Amino acid sequence: MLSEMLTEMSSEVLPSCAEAGTEDKPPDTPVNQDPPDKTASVVGESPSAVGQQAQPAASCVSNSILTSTSVLNPPDVQRLVVEHVVRTEEANSQSFTATRLRAFSGRIPRPVNEAEYDTWRTSVDFVLRDPTISKLHGSRKILDSHLPPAADIVKHLGPEAPPSDYLQLLDSAFGTVEDGDELLAKFMNTLQNAGEKPSTYLSRLQAALSVAVKRGGVLPSEADRHLLKQFCRGCWDNNLIADLGLEQKRENPPSFSQLLLMLRIEEDKYETKAKRMSQVHTQRTWVVGESEPSGSSDVLSIASETKELKKQIASLQSQLARLTTNPGAVKKTTPPVKARKNL
Repeated sequence: MLSEMLTEMSSEVLPSCAEAGTEDKPPDTPVNQDPPDKTASVVGESPSAVGQQAQPAASCVSNSILTSTSVLNPPDVQRLVVEHVVRTEEANSQSFTATRLRAFSGRIPRPVNEAEYDTWRTSVDFVLRDPTISKLHGSRKILDSHLPPAADIVKHLGPEAPPSDYLQLLDSAFGTVEDGDELLAKFMNTLQNAGEKPSTYLSRLQAALSVAVKRGGVLPSEADRHLLKQFCRGCWDNNLIADLGLEQKRENPPSFSQLLLMLRIEEDKYETKAKRMSQVHTQRTWVVGESEPSGSSDVLSIASETKELKKQIASLQSQLARLTTNPGAVKKTTPPVKARKNL
């Protein structure tokens, strides 16, 4: 573009210089006549006439210098222009690769390498909002990202159809058909699962709430308030809710990103504290285990002796009770004992 402009400028300026030179040129002398003496003509002319003849030549020279490509378009400028063009082409190729949509087929069960329809639909919205992508390019991207049976539904539209026609047909076939009120009721019945982290539960709530907002069940301005309210209702960790003071923030609820960051920070504190407690408990158990081998035999011997003493005390108490209740039993049992001793 710059070179074309320079060419046009030179074509406009140089002919004017040429015309000026031809006008100032004296008429050709006849062949028969001798040319006048140059010295005399120069001497006879006045200085003003000489200056007037020199002005067109000077202006032509200056214009040719200004319109030359070496002055107005130096090599450094040309190099910068070329680098800019190359970088622009590279950026366009990178943007084309980055905005490539994931495949979607609509099969049930969903293949592992394919995206869900809501996820795919969100990606399409971002792509279509790019001002550098035309409607024809957007329709082609949507069509290229589909596999049968979803591709069979939209292939009859053709390249002339705008992306809105493709999305309208796909929303009718694979989009959510539940009413906004039903989606809001499902959102309010979503509770935290056993063993689920509070941050994971909040992300699940946000996904359900987004669908309800799209279907008109919740106003976008009330989304944060409904999210915080349901989290306080469905989360089983009351200590976490109390530590963060979430009940007091219902009138001025934080956004989803702020609340998620608060939960993750608190979860990290709990996990770090639990790790420290487990390490301390392990160290104490190890210290106690080291001291057991030296005194384990003494402890066992004391325990066994205590049991024997308890048995002996119990037998003595039973004998004493029998003697007090039947005093003649001692006399009857005594002779056989003596006889045995004599034997």
